[in-house]
Amino acid sequence: MRASARVCHPLPRKNPQSPATPRLARALQHRILYLDLHWSGIEDEGLAVMRVPLEGGTPEKLSTWDDNVRLSPDARYLFHEVSSEGEDGKSYEVCTVEGQRLARVHLPEPFDLVAFADAPGRLLAVRVDVANPLRMLPVAGGPVRRLNEAWGYDLPLDWSPDGREVFFRTNLNGQPIYMLAPLDGSPMRQVPLPGSPVEGWPILSGDGEHVLFFTDPQEGPREAWVYDIRGDSARKLDEGPQPPGYSYWRRWGIRGSGGTFMREGAVFLYGITRDGRHELLAADPEGTPRLLWSFPTEGDLPEVAVHGTRVAFARNEGQEASLYLARADEDQARLLLTLPGLLSPRGHGPSMWSPDGRRLAMTYVPPAPAKSGVLVVAIGDNGEVVGEPLMLEGGHVGQWMPDSQHFLGDGNWGGGDQWGAGVWLVSLDPDESPVLVSAGLRESIWYFRLSPDGRFITFESEIPRGSSIWRVDLGDVLGKSGG
Repeated sequence: MRASARVCHPLPRKNPQSPATPRLARALQHRILYLDLHWSGIEDEGLAVMRVPLEGGTPEKLSTWDDNVRLSPDARYLFHEVSSEGEDGKSYEVCTVEGQRLARVHLPEPFDLVAFADAPGRLLAVRVDVANPLRMLPVAGGPVRRLNEAWGYDLPLDWSPDGREVFFRTNLNGQPIYMLAPLDGSPMRQVPLPGSPVEGWPILSGDGEHVLFFTDPQEGPREAWVYDIRGDSARKLDEGPQPPGYSYWRRWGIRGSGGTFMREGAVFLYGITRDGRHELLAADPEGTPRLLWSFPTEGDLPEVAVHGTRVAFARNEGQEASLYLARADEDQARLLLTLPGLLSPRGHGPSMWSPDGRRLAMTYVPPAPAKSGVLVVAIGDNGEVVGEPLMLEGGHVGQWMPDSQHFLGDGNWGGGDQWGAGVWLVSLDPDESPVLVSAGLRESIWYFRLSPDGRFITFESEIPRGSSIWRVDLGDVLGKSGG
């Protein structure tokens, strides 16, 4: 059978150097193609649903959205995920392709709305039961060891500084709780964070005795607290005035030495936004927050790497990317280098200081046809770049090893096609091939944390426990819309 293809309309790219291909949700009706994608000229509006005639002609924008949508087979309706407003599970809105809201659907965990079914008002949901029991894996090879025999969903958050316990989150009666699990098999102990529901990702201190956490009260702005594990007490951090627009930014965008989340040694790191600036703050467990650096609020939230008082960050503007180094006691950031392409693009994490503070590693996406990978930049004591940067083609950097000569990363470090997501040990010696640490696992690893001595990782993966498909019937809600 012979087939042919032709261009109906060229699809523009939002960024000519973007490493991602636009994802399309499509429906075909009466020789009209319906797409949702990032379209040139509407970068500030988000994702657009477009009507494109197959015979050619001018595309018509029907509606714009902040995130991905799913179109019905007849291209008259769509649904998209919206905030669940504190409810357990996920919420969705069903709308016309022109943007008129018709219905709101809330599904409890672990249901996900995935598609429209065979008739208006009928949708399909999938229930996937998965488990992630707390486990650890030797970096040098060996079997996985379980630290929790229950078949729950345990998310490892960090290790204690002596490497003898794992700080993790699990669920009890549908509510999140935080625990410390000893590696020697002795009883676990709970870390009872007080107050309103904890928002986001608690951070264990460098001494293992305190936890930085954020609460999200029903009224007023979020609050930052430090919990004293031994004293079973908490205190609210005081950052000073909280004018309109005051908010927090945290977790993925702030890394300490080696790649630790929101911590540099014994000091907590987090960010606030106020008075037109993004402020990077440092707080001792028993001290008052102090300003390390601030950024203008234009563009994305900052993604920073901190080593002592040194703050590194990248800026991508147009066709070029620049790497900067700032110090807490200086007024101006220093330009380290400028390259074509993208440095530390959104979604790939910030640059990361090696534990010895002599190198920065970050994702680098050069212009095509060059391959992306990790760029390693040596920094001298005077804050200047030493020698030529080292480019390691492949995946991404996740966390440095203690020797500052290797790091653990994810992505395509093996070359060619590979299935799933794994963890690789990557050397700064280009002649030393990456080693797949997770080779013995059947499931993908989405996230991991390295022990202080570099011997083990704890990780998040998903072990399937069964799945089923369900039909969600909205009745005649869509019929009443006049469609």
